[in-house]
Amino acid sequence: MDKKALQLACRFSLPPNSLGYCGQNTAPEKFKKCVVDGVCTNIKNELEKFIVLNPYLKTLAHITNRDKFSYKVIEAYWLGNDELRKAKAVDYKNLLDNFAKQGVPDWFVEELRYKTPKVFIPHHLFQVLHIGV
Repeated sequence: MDKKALQLACRFSLPPNSLGYCGQNTAPEKFKKCVVDGVCTNIKNELEKFIVLNPYLKTLAHITNRDKFSYKVIEAYWLGNDELRKAKAVDYKNLLDNFAKQGVPDWFVEELRYKTPKVFIPHHLFQVLHIGV
């Protein structure tokens, strides 16, 4: 287990989770305990319930050949790093497939298929600006 990676994920996932945007209501206390005390039990389970974050981590893991909970993958999504340069426009389809598997409504995934970007950067800002939720 890469504790620093999980702590990074918790730091950035806690604010939207606390506002009810993603994840389960069981996550905030676990995230705080991971960041403050270094006790990161069941953090992966909580992060896998994030309807947006988990598909991005899966997509980045596929692109980079790394574990989805590795520091480089989590850092790429939340902050950006050189791993993002490995992404190609064709990887956008993989993200949409991962959205569908995660439970994003089919109608929304289909709508996104018509909005294929010329450049795909699997980063949180891409989610905000291109996907819009």
